[in-house]
Amino acid sequence: MTRVASPSPLHRLGHVSATLGVEVFVKREDLCAPGFGGNKARKLAPLLRAAQQRNATDLVTVCAVGAHQLAALAHEAVPLGFEVHAVLVPAPHTPRGEALTRYALAGGVQVVPASSETHATARAVATLARLRATDRRPLVVPPGATDLRGRSARAYLDAGREALGQIDARPGEAEPIAEHVCVLGSGGTCAGIWAAACEHAGQGYPPARVRGVRVYPTAAINHAVLYAQMCQALGRPVRPTCPLVFDDGAVGRGYGWPSPEGDAAIALFAQDGVRLDPIYTAKAAAALIAAARTVTLQGPVLFWHTAPGLELDAVDLGAALPADVTDVFAGYST
Repeated sequence: MTRVASPSPLHRLGHVSATLGVEVFVKREDLCAPGFGGNKARKLAPLLRAAQQRNATDLVTVCAVGAHQLAALAHEAVPLGFEVHAVLVPAPHTPRGEALTRYALAGGVQVVPASSETHATARAVATLARLRATDRRPLVVPPGATDLRGRSARAYLDAGREALGQIDARPGEAEPIAEHVCVLGSGGTCAGIWAAACEHAGQGYPPARVRGVRVYPTAAINHAVLYAQMCQALGRPVRPTCPLVFDDGAVGRGYGWPSPEGDAAIALFAQDGVRLDPIYTAKAAAALIAAARTVTLQGPVLFWHTAPGLELDAVDLGAALPADVTDVFAGYST
């Protein structure tokens, strides 16, 4: 089974707190699973359990070339005996994206290049049909590992409960968390954290704001979508008691592109021994920094570091990328 460790560490960021003038804690989801970690490992765990229960033989997914999900499936699903087929959508070429893709290929993921999201959908459907025609039992892993049944959001409801329990267990009369800051991608992580915050407020704690920091511009992941995921995670309709805000200020050039503000956040958090990734958590941290400097950030803050902890420079990345995968990177256009 997937190896999610509980609890993942939570600690105060001394340099970040002193620099920003607000107390900042970090939930180290990069360390939630041995050897890889990150929110994909936690969100994949219930999906892989369900796939095993249904005796699936293959997993089919659509994701950006260079995405964390691609590498996470190599680390978490392939060792369980699944054949993984990833339909790759173009994304900007970065050294980290190339390394994650090479790691996935070396780990046994079979890739199906696509030229666009529309093309990727067609190729995924064709892959499912081909597998079923040969008596295989494929299942779909949704983009971002966020499923429509709320299992992924429930995984982050559990993580949120875990984190708030760690905060409450601090010695002394420490203030409760006033704001959570997390990446907003497919929505499952943010919805689960929102659910945990609302549940915590229902236990008599002050309501905490949840700030979801977008890493790509989209109207598809909105309050209604996250509310539905939150209710699925909790197993009942609820009245939100904590505000949810979307922060669009850190997208920069677009999905997959590093940003100067993200690079500055990487340098600051590194002083506290936290290694952010440039595409996701660095942008969330940049939004945190910007909010603190414009006096819109409430403290104490819990920053959710949900990127993988995989040290790419310490693992065998296998051979260079094949030409058809290189072409997927080359096919990206802004």
